[in-house]
Amino acid sequence: IDVRASDGHSITARHSGIARAIPASQGGVYGANVRILSECEVLPGKIVRFESVYAHLSLIPAGTIGPVVLGQVIGYSGSTGTDNSHLHYEFSPRGSVPMETPWIPKDVPEGCWNYAGTPCNVDIP
Repeated sequence: IDVRASDGHSITARHSGIARAIPASQGGVYGANVRILSECEVLPGKIVRFESVYAHLSLIPAGTIGPVVLGQVIGYSGSTGTDNSHLHYEFSPRGSVPMETPWIPKDVPEGCWNYAGTPCNVDIP
């Protein structure tokens, strides 16, 4: 999803996990980005791995490599790899996933998930 945000707005991790920081010079259309690999128990005994991506960051703080925790600042919004300042957020499963796994986070506004390939904008409060 694309989330409207002015340059320099702090971006926090939505999940705890292991982070990799990708510099703008290597991020392609994503620009500078942070990728967090996480695990969670979605159903009793069912552990699922997933990756979340935070792209187009203007700055990635030192220390955003390795373990990160929910709510930790992992970057600042920007326009690397794109023409306008915003946060691009992706969430994707890794490996086998139980069919009944609820993938859309409960706090994302309805209609925010866009599978048609057109922009889907949500304001950061």
